[in-house]
Amino acid sequence: SLEIQAPVILSVPMVPSRQRWHWPSDGQTSLGQATFTLRTGAKMPAVGFGTWRLWAKAAYQPVRWALEAGYRHLDTAEGYANEAEIGKAILDSGVPREEIFIATKASSIPKGLTDIAHAADVFAFQLGQLGTDYVDLYMLHTPPQEPAQLQALWQIMERFYEEGRARALGVSNCDVKELQFILGFARIPPAYVQNLFKIYKPGEQIFTDDVVAFAHANQMVFMGYSVQTEWPHIMSPLEDPHVLAIATSVGRTPSQVLHRWALQRGVGVIPKSATYTRIHENAKLLNF
Repeated sequence: SLEIQAPVILSVPMVPSRQRWHWPSDGQTSLGQATFTLRTGAKMPAVGFGTWRLWAKAAYQPVRWALEAGYRHLDTAEGYANEAEIGKAILDSGVPREEIFIATKASSIPKGLTDIAHAADVFAFQLGQLGTDYVDLYMLHTPPQEPAQLQALWQIMERFYEEGRARALGVSNCDVKELQFILGFARIPPAYVQNLFKIYKPGEQIFTDDVVAFAHANQMVFMGYSVQTEWPHIMSPLEDPHVLAIATSVGRTPSQVLHRWALQRGVGVIPKSATYTRIHENAKLLNF
């Protein structure tokens, strides 16, 4: 059993992705205490609050509820158009900035919507919107298609890291080959990977290599998004008979079971909801 007298710190070992990870289950460990250790030494809460599709002003109240429920990791992106509302929600919450792990993404440049020459301006604007002078994690929303562009943009992000304005670097929606390419030139290697992760496609979308195992073997924390989405399959994981049977047997909701399953695979989760009830439901992943 775990003695909950000090924060529970769980570091990322070099393990295959199918090893079962053990997390607190007594209901007394706060979300901010169950953490991964990034290669930088920083602690990142394994359960975060996702804000995709909480566009603009729609993000404010859910983020307030999430902070009240104990979430201490917020995930957003330039492309979500909600960083200003998240910054306002953090300010109004009264939770000290240093207690919140903020992860955001560079969206427009990797997707070819903004010229790379504006990368510093884009990042500065994001910081201003969030109301902070640094983010705990800055990642590519997706790797640029051109290798030269990917390398150039990563090198710009490395400067943000060296300036202390991005405390760690990461990449989203990537495969093993792209990670290998970055590791081949990066002075500051990625500390974090964020990909689709669900029971039908754990860690990949159309990829064949085990990106979770690769990330773990190379000191990168893996964060899974859309754990309960049905895309691109017909059956929603929330309606899968196996998930429903497990949920019934442990007395939890299908959403809680799916997110706990991901955690036990060594994958962090960022459940998203716009409703008070669901936000609190998904905050209860450490009590079973």
